[in-house]
Order: sequence, then C-alpha cells, then structure tokens
Amino acid sequence: MSSDQVVMIFVRFPEPGAVKTRLAATIGDDHAAALYQLMTEDQVYRLRRASLEENFKLALYSTPVDRLAQVAMWLNDGKAPIVDAIPQPERDLAGKLDDAARQAFTALKAQRVCIIGSDCPDIAGDHIARAFALLGENDAVLGPAADGGFYVLGLRRYEPGLFDGVEYSQADTASQLAAALAEKGYTVDSKSLPVLQDIDEREDFAGMTPQTRERLTILGRAANVELPE
Repeated sequence: MSSDQVVMIFVRFPEPGAVKTRLAATIGDDHAAALYQLMTEDQVYRLRRASLEENFKLALYSTPVDRLAQVAMWLNDGKAPIVDAIPQPERDLAGKLDDAARQAFTALKAQRVCIIGSDCPDIAGDHIARAFALLGENDAVLGPAADGGFYVLGLRRYEPGLFDGVEYSQADTASQLAAALAEKGYTVDSKSLPVLQDIDEREDFAGMTPQTRERLTILGRAANVELPE
C-alpha cells in the first residue's frame, strides 16, 4: 500500500514480565501480558481495516529487536494490508520518539506522521484520520490522554532533538511537549482531539468507553482473558 501518511505503532512482544509492568504489579505478569496481547491485536486489526478507507500506512515500531520477525508474524494474518515491523532501539522515550519520527519521514518517505502506542484501546481510525486532517493546518497535533500524557502525536515535519527537555510519564507531559514544540517554532493543536484513556494501571480499565469494554470483553472471552473490573 502506498501512502504519504504513516502511523507508527509502538509495539512490544507480549512476554510476561516485560509488558505493562505497572498493571502486572496488581494482576500478575501472565494476566497483564495476555491483556496487552488482546488490546494490541484488537487495535492493529481495527487500524489495518481503517487504513484502507482513510489512506494511511501502518508500521509496527517493535521491541525487542530479536523478536522483530515474531511481532510481524503475530500481527499480520497474510491478508492485505501487510504491516511492516521496524526495529525500535533501546533508548529513553524521547530518543525512541525521535527515531520513530526520523524513520517515518526518511525511510518510509512520509509527509505526515502519527505516532501512537498500543495501550489505548479507545483509539479508532476516526481519531487517526482527524489527526492527519489537522496536520493540514498545523505542524504538530496531540491527542490528550486522561493521565496527562498523549495517545497520538502527529507531525508534518521533523528535526533532531525535537522531543528533548520534556519529562515523560508525568501528569503534564502533553502540555510540556506542546510547549516544547511551540518553542521550536511548531504550530501545535492539542485541543481538537478528544481525551482518551490509556491503560497503565488496573483502575484505568474503568475509564474505557462502554463500547470498547464490550468489544474487549467479547474478544477476551474467546481468548480466555478476563478484563479487570
């Protein structure tokens, strides 16, 4: 599939003990890994379908590097569109965001880029399409997460060091990043997209929309994975 709009999805191989560690502290490594696997499969499946309608290309920004082929096999079913897996280096979050943006704009030849995680089950193709549309009038777009972070970062241009000087995983991370981008001369829209819930703690499941909870409950029953109350 050819598109100058690229979505980079941060993905980690669902190894127990290596994913969703804050969630695992309350429900156990195996249950946390199973929930992460369920949410990631659901998100990638839905966005693969949306990419055909909304004209964007997906790429799996994957870690650890030695599991790259397994991630590609895990999240592809042999049907179009096939999603490429791209190695994610072992860096801090600022470094990973920088590398993801650089690879999207250079190796994947994107004109507009959205970077997302795999732990926001409410995110849908409509949110991605809206972010890309907003990039028609802005250099950067942020979709605010309920915890003060962001669930999507959209860019239409890139320069090295763009994400330095921001404290991540804080209650004001999104506002810090918006301010940092503005200081670098970027026009930023951090207000137009809705606030969505990402999943880091057991309590976060209560913040999902009823539609998302119903969908994941049905998928969880088929996979023998129970959602926390």
